[in-house]
Amino acid sequence: MIIQLISYKTIISKDIKCSNFNNPQSPDDFNINIIDLNNDSIWRWNSDNSNTIDNFNDFTDISKMISGSKKTKIVIVYPQNHNCLFYRSDRFGYHEYKDKLKNHLPVLLNIINTLTTYDRRGGQDNAKLQKMADTLTKLKLQSVLFEKTETTIDGIKFLSDFRFDTIENLQCLTKSDISEKSTTIKLQHPYNKIEIILTTLYNITKDEKSLQSFLKHVRLVEIKEEEPKWIKLYNKFDDKEIKVSISENEKTIAELQQKIIENSKILTQNSRWKSILYEQGENLVIVVLKILEKLLNYDFLCRKDNFEEDFLIEKEDIIFIGEIKGVNTNVKGNHISQTLTHCDKYKDELENKGDNKEVKGLLVINHQRDKPT
Repeated sequence: MIIQLISYKTIISKDIKCSNFNNPQSPDDFNINIIDLNNDSIWRWNSDNSNTIDNFNDFTDISKMISGSKKTKIVIVYPQNHNCLFYRSDRFGYHEYKDKLKNHLPVLLNIINTLTTYDRRGGQDNAKLQKMADTLTKLKLQSVLFEKTETTIDGIKFLSDFRFDTIENLQCLTKSDISEKSTTIKLQHPYNKIEIILTTLYNITKDEKSLQSFLKHVRLVEIKEEEPKWIKLYNKFDDKEIKVSISENEKTIAELQQKIIENSKILTQNSRWKSILYEQGENLVIVVLKILEKLLNYDFLCRKDNFEEDFLIEKEDIIFIGEIKGVNTNVKGNHISQTLTHCDKYKDELENKGDNKEVKGLLVINHQRDKPT
């Protein structure tokens, strides 16, 4: 549900676009368009200009857009009893006057008429339109009255300074709490038949929660009933067999997922073993020692002592001094000589201690690191 709010206020929501009266987007780009007339700055006019507000042209443009719409819905929020500012001329010039909107209902009704009855085929000069507009004006003059009320929707109290009198052939959507006066009515545009809702409820655009509560109440937003808990226990048709099938499939899926986890761990370990074919340095040493530990059942936790060899294995009376290399070439003499040097150093250390154990060298080398794929 995408909504355009045309007003001088802002609601922060990803589903609501806020536009000013002088720059609205096409109504048919939205499911619902809300025109909120609650702002003192709207109600400014020159009283010599036939009850037409200063920015009347903005509302004429909006009315043309509404008349040309094909699928949207319109909500018009009536103003509260705002302060009005108007100018009146006499022989001494223009004078500023202030008053309440309830004393100037024709100005308000002129705006409502413009928004709800404009004919894009003939404009406001169309004779048929003018006759209908005159009828609607007379009707609205009788039906919009100043009367302060409260209307509660979903626990939210909506204030109103005006209310609609009984109007035939128009559906009433909300009524005030105690006095039961009409505060929201629904009609159709006379030409394109799109749905137009008129409401005198003030704070429906206060925030997203208030707006959604109102839209649901007047059925512009679909109300999805919450499923009762007992319905899941009520088996009908082939529900029971389907539930058993789902349970069995879920069990199979869980077993397969566990198998995937176990196999993934094996693949991870296999990849670690295979890394001896391309690793070098300390990473290569760690993996090779892990492999040798498994092959020889030997613990390399204290493998280095004070010497520079990569590993040391002591089996019975033989000590193996090991070097591990990851290189890009075949075995070279310096690889062997480095291993022999470590052996000689260790042998000298043993002889100084009077230990005659035999010392042998082991060279582990990967010479295919850069082998093409």
